[in-house]
Amino acid sequence: MKLRSLAIMAILFPAIMLAQTSSTPARKSMARSTSGGAYPVMSEAAVQRGRKVVDMFKAGETSAIWATYAPELKKRAGNEEKWTTAMKTMHEKLGKETAVLEENKVPFILGNATMYSRLSQFDGVTVPIMFTVIVKENGEIDGFLLNPEQQPPRSE
Repeated sequence: MKLRSLAIMAILFPAIMLAQTSSTPARKSMARSTSGGAYPVMSEAAVQRGRKVVDMFKAGETSAIWATYAPELKKRAGNEEKWTTAMKTMHEKLGKETAVLEENKVPFILGNATMYSRLSQFDGVTVPIMFTVIVKENGEIDGFLLNPEQQPPRSE
């Protein structure tokens, strides 16, 4: 019985602590979302901004993408020269976009932003590529990711 209680506590304690520590900043963040800015959450302007950043990548304009980054994201990304070089290499490997398979937008739960995602096919790779761009209300980019589309494991 004691072992079962410890197991339950081991599972519940981290969840309770996470809920307590993460709920306060989220409430404060949501309370600040009254101004809107030029790119309000879930707006067409925010979606267009996300598309523009993907288009910059497709055109090889990696320095222009870096210029849109929020200061916090620049700190997380590190050295601009290394980042732009890595993005240019990725751009060259992917080749040209041949199809946009899907687009989506959702509110970013960790701040006042829109998460724009785009699934595209490129001629340099066989698997579709998922772009994710987090557009803050002021137009700064708080996240730019590109990954191969993830498929769930196949059961035998």
